[in-house]
Amino acid sequence: MQCTGFQITLLRGAEWAATGKVTQKVPMDFPSSFEFSMRPDYKARLLD
Repeated sequence: MQCTGFQITLLRGAEWAATGKVTQKVPMDFPSSFEFSMRPDYKARLLD
């Protein structure tokens, strides 16, 4: 669950499921098929 790909996919999927749209951008550290990215201390921004 510390993988950037998991975190961002979960956040974007939840937004899409709730609204039918995705407004969150894919971050620069999103993993590719050749590398991975970890965010052990990542805290999601709460929507206003």
